[in-house]
Amino acid sequence: TFDRCTFTSMKVLGGDWSFTGFANGDLRGLTFDGVRLREADLTDVKADGAVLRDCDLSGAALSGASLVECDLRGSDLSAIDPRTTDLYGALIGERQAIALVAALGVVVPDHAKLGLVVLDDVVGVAIGVDMGKAQHRGA
Repeated sequence: TFDRCTFTSMKVLGGDWSFTGFANGDLRGLTFDGVRLREADLTDVKADGAVLRDCDLSGAALSGASLVECDLRGSDLSAIDPRTTDLYGALIGERQAIALVAALGVVVPDHAKLGLVVLDDVVGVAIGVDMGKAQHRGA
């Protein structure tokens, strides 16, 4: 358990960190690439600008987490509730965007035709948008 810890410039490539506790931790700037974080406690973490690419976050506790401008591409986001996790400016793939929209109860009948999805007003996530040009309109 790393309760209320601060990590600076830490880079983890692969490995199994399942069930690890990071509650209230400062993970800004951290890189986890291809790491298994299944059922990890990421409650209230500050991971703004972090890289969590190709990570298994299934079953992870993410309530109150700040993943602002976090690179989440390729990661399992099934445990994320977009109503309780700050995802503003997070970088995700199209399939992940559809999963987040579904978590909100929205039905997307023919998502193959979407191409570009901007969810700024809903959960503050932008996909395929130059974030320098995107504007957050607040919640």
